[in-house]
Amino acid sequence: MLPCSMVPPSVTWGNCHTNNDSIAYADRIVICASSRTCNPRSSTYYSWSPDEAHPQIVTHDVNSSFIATNYDFKDIRPGRYQAYYALYNTTVNGGTPAAEDIITVPVDGFAFQFDTMGGVYSFTLDARNQSSKLIPNMNIHTIVPANHLNILLQIPQYVVLSIAEVLFSITGLEFAYSQAAPTMKSVVQALWLLTVAFGDVIIIIIAQLDLFSDLAIEMFVYAIAMFVVIGVFALIAIFYYEYADFGDEAASTATTATAPTYSTVSLADNDELLPEKKI
Repeated sequence: MLPCSMVPPSVTWGNCHTNNDSIAYADRIVICASSRTCNPRSSTYYSWSPDEAHPQIVTHDVNSSFIATNYDFKDIRPGRYQAYYALYNTTVNGGTPAAEDIITVPVDGFAFQFDTMGGVYSFTLDARNQSSKLIPNMNIHTIVPANHLNILLQIPQYVVLSIAEVLFSITGLEFAYSQAAPTMKSVVQALWLLTVAFGDVIIIIIAQLDLFSDLAIEMFVYAIAMFVVIGVFALIAIFYYEYADFGDEAASTATTATAPTYSTVSLADNDELLPEKKI
C-alpha cells in the first residue's frame, strides 16, 4: 500500500496519523465495481478488514527501510474495480452494514480490470519518485495464468464419467449377483464393493506419495492403468471364465422348501381310529 504521506487528509482513521514516508496504510480497504457506488451488500463489493492486513519490513539499503502492508488473497469476479480506503461507522453484529454506514475515499492509482477467470494475481501499489514528486505506481504480477479454455467444456467430461460410473457399478453388481450361489449372493456383492474401496485406497496412496510433478501425467497414468485392467478382464471373460447358471438349482430349492408333505394312515391296522357302532 501507499505510504502514509500519500494518504488523503480525509482519511482520519487507521494508523496514518502523520505524514510518514516509512509506514504504509494498514487499515480497512475495499474494492467496488467502478460503475456502481460502494455498497457492502452488493455482489461486487469486497472488503479487507484490519485483521487481514499484515505488516512486512522492506529494506532498501542499510539505512533505509519501509513497513509495507500485505493483504490476504480473495476470489473476485471479473470486472472493472476501484480500491477505496474504508471506515465502517456502524458495526452490525453478525451482519453487513448498509451503504450509508460506511465512509470511502478512493485510493489514487489503484484501479484495475480483468475479464478472465481462473487466474491468481498479486497487486503491488507503491510510490515512485517523478520530478521530485511521489506518484502512485501499481504493478500486477501473474501468479497463475487465467483459463484459456471455457469452463463449460468440463460438462462433457462429467457426463462421460457419470455414464461410465453408472455402467460399471450396475454391471459389476449384476455380475456378482448372478454368478454367486443363492446362499452367497450377499457375501459376493459385499466383496465386490470391498474391491471398489481398495481401488479408491490405491488412488489415495498414489496421490499422497506425490510421484508425479504434473497432474496431467498422473491422470494419464490412471487412464493407462484402467485400460490394462479392462484388457485383463476382457481376456478372463472370453477365454478363462465359465459362466454359472444357478436358475435350476434355485428353482429346485424353492420347490423343495415350499412343497407340502402328506402321511398315509391305514385305518384297517388301527381299530382305535374306527368309529364305534351302535345297536
